[in-house]
Amino acid sequence: MKHLTKFFAAALVMSFVVSAQAVDLESARAAKTIVELPTGYVQSTDASTKALETEVNTKRKSTYEAIAKKNNLSVDQVAAQAAKKIAEKRK
Repeated sequence: MKHLTKFFAAALVMSFVVSAQAVDLESARAAKTIVELPTGYVQSTDASTKALETEVNTKRKSTYEAIAKKNNLSVDQVAAQAAKKIAEKRK
């Protein structure tokens, strides 16, 4: 019985982890738990989307760095342009 209880507790924890990872950027934006910043990055407004914020910003920074290097620009310049494009798309 103890093993069964431990199994169900672990399964319950895993279901929460999977649910948290299933939150995508569009859903988080719609729920206003992630907001776009004028810097080209996102900010979490809720603890439940902090991991998503980190993931999105890490990927964006990597992309911005590659574009900046290829075009002899600063990362900040690329990020600012991306922010403008994101804002235009979301109108």
